[in-house]
Amino acid sequence: MDSSYALNTRVNKSGQVWSPRTLADWIQRVPGGASPRELRYGYFGPGSGLLQKDITTSPPADAFIAGDFFTNTFGAKVWDSLNSQTRFFNLIRKVAWGPTTGYRIRSGRNRSTRPVSEVGALPDIDAPDLQTVFIQPKFIVTSIGVSALAQFLGTLEGGIGDALAVAQETAMIDHTKRLNQMLLANSDQRIVLGAGAGGAVTMINTDWLNIGDTYREAGQAVDIVCIAITSATVAVFDQNTTTDRILYVRTRAGFGSLDDVVNRTNEVRNGTTFTAAEAAGYGSLVIADRDDLFWSAANVVEQGASVLRHMSTGLLDQGIDVVRRNGGEPDLIITGIEQVTRLGTILQANQHFVGEGTFQVKLGGEGTLKGYPTGFQVATYKGIPVMHDWDCAREYQQAANGDAVRGSHAYVLDTRFLEVPVLFTTQYMESRDYLQNNMLGIKAIYLTAADLRCLDFRKQAKITDLSDGVNLI
Repeated sequence: MDSSYALNTRVNKSGQVWSPRTLADWIQRVPGGASPRELRYGYFGPGSGLLQKDITTSPPADAFIAGDFFTNTFGAKVWDSLNSQTRFFNLIRKVAWGPTTGYRIRSGRNRSTRPVSEVGALPDIDAPDLQTVFIQPKFIVTSIGVSALAQFLGTLEGGIGDALAVAQETAMIDHTKRLNQMLLANSDQRIVLGAGAGGAVTMINTDWLNIGDTYREAGQAVDIVCIAITSATVAVFDQNTTTDRILYVRTRAGFGSLDDVVNRTNEVRNGTTFTAAEAAGYGSLVIADRDDLFWSAANVVEQGASVLRHMSTGLLDQGIDVVRRNGGEPDLIITGIEQVTRLGTILQANQHFVGEGTFQVKLGGEGTLKGYPTGFQVATYKGIPVMHDWDCAREYQQAANGDAVRGSHAYVLDTRFLEVPVLFTTQYMESRDYLQNNMLGIKAIYLTAADLRCLDFRKQAKITDLSDGVNLI
């Protein structure tokens, strides 16, 4: 009999923890295992003990590396990437979700204040006007997998090396990109070519959709759900759709977007005005809540007839002024690169120059000091930082003019009232159990749980109907 096996058996029967005699023992055996048959298995073989991670079971209390190595390494890398390689996600304050699913917004002032004479009666009590909004954490998952054969072939001459490592890095980039796209997705778009239920529907851009999103066509009383996305412009819905109708969001399966938040009724799309039943929903707010006279509607500066116009300083001034009139103070303008380019051209031509300022990075209730090295040195307009994001929601042509995407919206924001509540930072989990995976290979996921929260809609604004700097139709 193997002497080490006999020793392990005696030690385990005595109730003590098994201690490896060599590094090879530590790597190859299951801690506490009694037999050589209890070695780790899988493509990586007996040497995978330190790297084993099974997402279906909790690791033993003493298996610190086995339980935490991948999450701490790759989860942290994704979180760092989100906060350094995605513009809008980076700029908005991140906070812990906290013990709540809702929050309150004050929608009216106390109107009981008045002069009282020496013997006059006190004014009637005026209760505060508080409104409640509910949002829930959204779980966003990116899946990856590598077969045992692919992992082996990748290490041969001409291969890509560690195939799993390549998959981890590329999936990390795609995960962060998709989260940023969700946060900046259009809340509406036009159907280029409709179809029957379950048929292929041609859209302007499916980057603005998620499987599970609920939409409604303008003028229709039926909700439709996205059940599949097959290409950059083709999606499938569970109900019939109509060519050239406007599709607007009712509820998001993924993160709410900035365009959903900064929205109201009476916007004009494809020459049609949204009614009180046809504006983008957000969280627990039903569509009718977004009426432009209500507390839950933001500010939209638009042409009024879906007519495109070039970005101008006058339009930005309107957006800034409307936020200030509602008691806010804009601290960020975010738009597409073409609008930033045009703004610089305008100011250069008039011998006015975009200054340089600092945007404070915010996390929880804290923010970096202005001028502190972790802040961003950015261009400003009238002292307000101007940032561009490639994923910014964009305008599109009217049906009569074609199906092209035009200029990005410009958002004038008071970010004190915007935040990304996070249930937990991004996690990386994987399983190397062939039987559990039902494949000869490794499966893994990146998981993020968060959403976009707005604490005051009236202190945000967007400028729509903007050209791409060249085309006005």
